[in-house]
Amino acid sequence: MKKMALFIKKAAVLLVCVCSAFANVHAQNIARVEYFIDTDPGFGSGTAVSISQGQQDITANFSVNISAVSDGFHNLYVRSFATPYTVTEEGKTVSKGGWSLASVRSFYKESIATTTNTLPNITGGEYFIDTDPGFGKGQPVSITPGTDLTNVSFNVNISNANIATGFHNLFMRFRDANGRWSQTNVRTFYKEDINTTSNTLPNITGGEYFIDNDPGHGKGQSISITPGTDLTNVSFNVNISNTSIAAGFHNLYVRFRDANGRWSQANVRSFYKEQLTGATALPNVVALEYFVDTDPGVGKGKKVNVTPSTNITSFNFPVDMSDVSIGNHKIYVRALDAAGKWSLVSSGDFKVEAPSEIYITIGKLPESLCSGVAFGIPFTVNTSYGSNNVFTAQLSDASGNFASPVNVGTLSSGNSGSINATLP
Repeated sequence: MKKMALFIKKAAVLLVCVCSAFANVHAQNIARVEYFIDTDPGFGSGTAVSISQGQQDITANFSVNISAVSDGFHNLYVRSFATPYTVTEEGKTVSKGGWSLASVRSFYKESIATTTNTLPNITGGEYFIDTDPGFGKGQPVSITPGTDLTNVSFNVNISNANIATGFHNLFMRFRDANGRWSQTNVRTFYKEDINTTSNTLPNITGGEYFIDNDPGHGKGQSISITPGTDLTNVSFNVNISNTSIAAGFHNLYVRFRDANGRWSQANVRSFYKEQLTGATALPNVVALEYFVDTDPGVGKGKKVNVTPSTNITSFNFPVDMSDVSIGNHKIYVRALDAAGKWSLVSSGDFKVEAPSEIYITIGKLPESLCSGVAFGIPFTVNTSYGSNNVFTAQLSDASGNFASPVNVGTLSSGNSGSINATLP
């Protein structure tokens, strides 16, 4: 999970559509477009935007210089000027044209330090339900510090009596090593209290699917299952040969019903239907590739040897874990057919556990250091972390508190080494 922030550093590029239509049959050309930030300097005194002359409808891309604007929220205003002209209405001469109303768009400027290209580690997270208790006061989320965290998972306790049955919002946010918080993400969920007079969950007794449009509970296409309280790897065939399902993208929805007649929420998966002529045989699947976390590009993943076939099922293959670090990850797989077309990407989550308790031993450091002096921080680890791991050295405050540490050096490595650091 990367820390996300909306910022504009030196210039903002905006798509502005400025239109002028002063009368149905007497529309005049737009002669000028200008913008200003926050304070109106007066008509004609804004910053001019380069446009093509002689146009009645203009879509203009232009850059806005915000280097002199302070950090924080601001308003960008844009307006246009049409050359004045006169028309006769009901026997009277009427003046038209002139300046349009100003369109406004809000933006936020945040200055980013240019002294280093190193992103601070994400060092902590928290969640809360419905009501924000304030930054740092939510329920903590345990993470392994890093600049790019993916597939972070954690348990949320909703058994608290203060969380009533019904719909709620789960909010999550994360903090970096400089003490800055990310924007808050939200996910809606529904809490339902299960009868506590019995500890036995009702069996899941049936399921159904539908494509694109919900026909209503119990009216989808039936899915045959063996009743049970925990069903995994349920598989079924979906008929998409129906002529009502056109070639193109669609959504497949699946839901299940328990023995008490209660339906689950509907899960959705997108798919693409391609119409093949009746005389065309399906091309063989000739290649597979996979990648972990980051897509290197189509055809650039790690190759998997396959025997060409039109239907490959229950296929097992080894995954190279030499460059995968300890923690949560996602693996992606896609296939190539003999016609040179790639499939959609399938994915699955997995976690790499440390083979033993993880600890880092720091070597001998200089007894005294001055600000601005570079020095090495030697260290040893008791297990390999994977080649995409980053070690970060941090400096506490004067009291030894690491609540808001300062990064002094990093090392991209999975094994023991030395971090080149510089005191601020």
